[in-house]
Amino acid sequence: MSWEDRLYRVFSCPQENFSNDFLEIITVTYAQELCRHFLARFGEDLQRRSNGLLAFLETWLEHEKATFDTVWNLAFGEVKQVLLPGSQNDHVRTAAALALQLQYSNNQLTNEWSIQLTAPTRLKWGRWLLPTADWLTVSSEGRQVTIRLRYQGKERQVAFRQGDEGWKGENIEQMPQINAGQRRIDVLHLNALNYSAFDDIIHSFAQDLTPDEVSARCQATIMLLHDYADIYLPWVERVVRYIIPLQSENDFVFSSSYADRPGVVTISFPARLAALAEMLVHEATHQYFHLLSSVGNVDDGSDATLYYSPYKTARTAH
Repeated sequence: MSWEDRLYRVFSCPQENFSNDFLEIITVTYAQELCRHFLARFGEDLQRRSNGLLAFLETWLEHEKATFDTVWNLAFGEVKQVLLPGSQNDHVRTAAALALQLQYSNNQLTNEWSIQLTAPTRLKWGRWLLPTADWLTVSSEGRQVTIRLRYQGKERQVAFRQGDEGWKGENIEQMPQINAGQRRIDVLHLNALNYSAFDDIIHSFAQDLTPDEVSARCQATIMLLHDYADIYLPWVERVVRYIIPLQSENDFVFSSSYADRPGVVTISFPARLAALAEMLVHEATHQYFHLLSSVGNVDDGSDATLYYSPYKTARTAH
């Protein structure tokens, strides 16, 4: 087996000796190229609509050392989506979400930037869902970040401070989180999805369960993996960042992952814990496939065999 085959093989299953260094090379290089294309296409317009934002993004791109955790999230997924041919996504909102994510990931980025949004929206700071805004300014001094937001002429200010246990904020709406071991998984609720990037799935959102009920079921699922199939827990927690609960139909359970939504999985509720565990592992495996696909084609097209699929009559391997 060649050294390349050994590197790629670790993306196939949790029994392999995974290389976090190789994972970081793949994801960071790909995310930086996405960012360069994004600024090349939209930089001129962003310069007109914002103050300091473009310089902030350019500085990060040229001088900051990013990590896998910096780039494996929704913000970079939205950058990819807005660059797709025919995309109707809002590049101004995307730029603001990206800058907030970079600020959240690196407390050494001391700066100030502001932006006039094209439409009122709710942005995220980590697990916190910021108030609706059509304008915002972000001021950072190391471990202290202040965000001023304006909507319909009224202004509100929120502040976050980073301590030994991460960022802390008060009186701001939080999304439930699942403790998956070394990392946390956010449960995205309806207020966090109310923009064009999620138009394709928002109609199927599970509204029969509260976000806290969904997170409790997911936490119990993580404990099931921990107790009975612990080799799969790192496999899941490494790449799954967000869970979006969708409504099961006629007791039929399903789940999905997306090449342009890093770390996002949709899972139908209600479902038995064993089924939830299987769906988490299954969708995590899709995440690794999407990761490896960013390097190049994983299939040379030579296998034309049609294989069984429970969702289609038959399909090729890729």
